Amino acid sequence: MKDLRILFIEDSQADMELASWELEKNGYTISRRERVQTRVDLQRAILGDEWDLAIGDYSMPTFNGLDALKMVREMRPDLPYIMVSGTIGEDIAVTAMKAGANDYLMKDRLKRLASAVDREMRETADRKRAIDSLRKSEEQLRLVQRMETVGRLAGGVAHDFNNILSVVSGYANLLQMKLAKSGFAHRELLEIEKAVVKATALVRQLLTFSRRQVVQPQILDLAPVIKESLSMLDLVVGEDVVVETDLKPGLGRIRADRSQIEQIVMNLAINAKDSMPRGGTLFLGLSAEDLGLDHFRQGEKAVPGKFMTLTVRDTGFGIASDILPRIFEPFFTTKGEGRGTGLGLSTVYGILQQLGANVRVDSAIKKGTSFTIRIPCVSDAVGDDPANSRPASRFLASKGETILLVEDDMDLRKLTKDILVLEGYHVLEPANPEDALGFARSLELKIDLLLTDLVMPRMSGKELAEATLQLRPELKVLYMSGYAPDFPMPDASLILERNFLEKPFTPAKLLRKVRVALDAERVEKQL
Repeated sequence: MKDLRILFIEDSQADMELASWELEKNGYTISRRERVQTRVDLQRAILGDEWDLAIGDYSMPTFNGLDALKMVREMRPDLPYIMVSGTIGEDIAVTAMKAGANDYLMKDRLKRLASAVDREMRETADRKRAIDSLRKSEEQLRLVQRMETVGRLAGGVAHDFNNILSVVSGYANLLQMKLAKSGFAHRELLEIEKAVVKATALVRQLLTFSRRQVVQPQILDLAPVIKESLSMLDLVVGEDVVVETDLKPGLGRIRADRSQIEQIVMNLAINAKDSMPRGGTLFLGLSAEDLGLDHFRQGEKAVPGKFMTLTVRDTGFGIASDILPRIFEPFFTTKGEGRGTGLGLSTVYGILQQLGANVRVDSAIKKGTSFTIRIPCVSDAVGDDPANSRPASRFLASKGETILLVEDDMDLRKLTKDILVLEGYHVLEPANPEDALGFARSLELKIDLLLTDLVMPRMSGKELAEATLQLRPELKVLYMSGYAPDFPMPDASLILERNFLEKPFTPAKLLRKVRVALDAERVEKQL
């Protein structure tokens, strides 16, 4: 049955009953109806209740049908209005339609009333759906605009914030290295490093959502990448969480950005830690699978082939079934105020979408949560990045090379110089890019590597590298940055992973990147 609430603007009770009977005969149920015949009653009825349809007479003793139509259109412009009269002529009918009536009928031809109401109900439903769709589109637009605002804010602060984090982390690492040589260790330094790891993760989440994170895809074996992140993982999950792993190398390779893989693991680990406040077990495992089309669920990216499967499982309190479908939504969090941004899992989902990967989540209250992530493998014919095949022992050994260091942040420049000099490098330290070009023009100076920030006032690192390579084509270049700037980045295929250092960085990572850039077997085209 089709339910209707009808407002009759009619002076005749009998005519209202006749119209009602015609509609009920054709399958409608009139759940509410009211008859009004004055301006005051019409205004009260329109403002006091919700109506699906208005049926108005044209000729009434104290009220004109066109005036009634005008009042309805002013108060409820979306309410379907059908004019019914025994005296209406063609000229009045045309006037009524122009004034906003949806249809007009003669009282002696009410058989057409049901079909007219059917049409108006369909069109009203279509309009409501269109309006609802428009409202949702506007909400999505506002969300996009908010995200763009977040992106601009993140881009504005990320550069300086990453510099600060690099300085804090760098000096904490240097102190740890010096104390380790003397046999001492300080828990306070570990706490500093733990705070830096969390701050770095937050910046990466913001940058991923604002699409300003610098992405450097490369061919990776997941096992060593995840193993390298375990030291940071221990800082995040604490001593009351036992980390178990099954990470066999050589199972298969993927094409991905190393830092984004680390970010996935870190975000899932942080969530697992929060779900185990009294401690528990966190498991990370890798396996390789050959999957056919029948394995994929509806909505998943169904491309058969070989996949690397990463399983991250905890023994925490689990996720309720009514919440589970929402966990990847941006800004959705079940954590208390001040304990979560709601960006962690949505960041993971965004990265996996870029990788063409699928994720499944199995969870139940008091039974823990398991994330199963399947990332497509690359063909074995794809060559290795030489930067990944060199033994770690070669990454740190200085050969006395000279490095032209260009960084506008004085504190970070001093830290970077201290680390490089301590390792045995010679460092030229211009105050700005213009002075760096002066060093490059001085032919008596030997320079092996330009180490430059990408984002600097007056001249970007990209522009500096272009100008410097005009003077010294043989020069190696290592870029460093914390986020993707607004100006066009050098082509990702030309800046290999070995040519980019992401901020914030540790002394070990800096020395490794410098060594990789210097030891490149051939001079790569830099720009």
